[in-house]
Amino acid sequence: MLCVAALAARPGGQVYLGVTCDAILAAKPYASLLQLFSHRADAAAAYLRRVRPSLRVDASELQEGPPKAATLDWMQALVISRETAAGGEAVQEQRAARSFPPLAMLIVDLVGAASQAPLARKLSSSGLRALEAGVRPAEAAGSRTTHARARAQERGLQSPPLPPLPSHDGEESC
Repeated sequence: MLCVAALAARPGGQVYLGVTCDAILAAKPYASLLQLFSHRADAAAAYLRRVRPSLRVDASELQEGPPKAATLDWMQALVISRETAAGGEAVQEQRAARSFPPLAMLIVDLVGAASQAPLARKLSSSGLRALEAGVRPAEAAGSRTTHARARAQERGLQSPPLPPLPSHDGEESC
């Protein structure tokens, strides 16, 4: 999603980066394996600046309540994952209630998913943390990682990396 945001933004433009706050993540499985907000926000902002150095990046916490995309009229687009598309529609409704223009919705497909259906099994951060904790994702509560992917990961097999996107104007590719 960061790569899509970096490539969709105008050179010299601004990207608002919403990073989930620590309090919300505390309820996630294996939360102790997550980095603190400040580290996650700094790393994501640094990545955006490496891909497109001219970007201005404003990182802040996503907390309970309406996100900034719903409350700032100047925003023009929202990059979200397919699994959060319903939340994107809610943001559009909140903007409409404030008489703000609608956002362009850039929806990023699920990673490692058998399909893009709403309930499709996918590669999940909870499943990856379960692996890091030494628990098979299929056995971890709430994990939707497929058995086949878990077995492949146990054998040390990984999906081949995607080819890099071409860079422009000396900027790093995603």
